[in-house]
Amino acid sequence: MRLPGEDALHGHYLEWRGLRGWDRRDIPGRAVRLAVKRGTTEEAQHDAYLARLMHELEALRRQGFVDYTLLVYDLVEWCRTQDIMVGPGRGSSAGSLVYYLLGITSVDPLEHRLLFERFLSPDRIDQPDCDLDFEDARREEVGKYLREKYGLPERSKVKELT
Repeated sequence: MRLPGEDALHGHYLEWRGLRGWDRRDIPGRAVRLAVKRGTTEEAQHDAYLARLMHELEALRRQGFVDYTLLVYDLVEWCRTQDIMVGPGRGSSAGSLVYYLLGITSVDPLEHRLLFERFLSPDRIDQPDCDLDFEDARREEVGKYLREKYGLPERSKVKELT
């Protein structure tokens, strides 16, 4: 059952999580270092991070991928609490500042000039591409967690559904 305003609530929660990651990833310090490296001002770099964050959050909301992002975040966090090794995130998701701030990926997309639009573009109708790697020996635990929490079908059932 979806509650009235649930989408907005999830969007605010995603924004709050991103802002918590702002401090954890030391974006103010990163802005200073990038300003020196690129010969710009600290304020300009800080503004670039903030504008990128707001742009990405709006795109995720507009295209309906807030819940998807929160599911991926939850999965990665759960793996870490269970001491299940999870990779740094690969593919086009590395172009997302939101994913970086949530700790899903470990590459600062502004520092490396990665494009968010390779990850999620208004022209794309398919889901964003977020490649995650899990410890092989504990992969089954990850699948069990997803099935139990989100009701996702077992891998063998997925083929039957498509």
